[in-house]
Amino acid sequence: MELTDLKKTWDKMSANRELDEDQLKAMLGKRTKNLIDRIERNIKIGFVILAVLFLVLALDEFIISPMMMEEIKLTVPNWLVFLGVFMKGN
Repeated sequence: MELTDLKKTWDKMSANRELDEDQLKAMLGKRTKNLIDRIERNIKIGFVILAVLFLVLALDEFIISPMMMEEIKLTVPNWLVFLGVFMKGN
């Protein structure tokens, strides 16, 4: 239940009728469940996006890039190989 809906419902009620605690919890409980459902859905969507991104990067690293490097037949200069030793770390 959105805040505007709650205000409209509150205005329609007569002034002499009061809500008890259980009725208020029931009205506000629906909003909490919706919010938790939204957060849960966003987390699931985030995991799906991360999985797809991981698969795309792995596909590029292990399949597409090696195929492209075989086609190019690129020779690496010796000075670049020398600098590459220091860049690897171990």
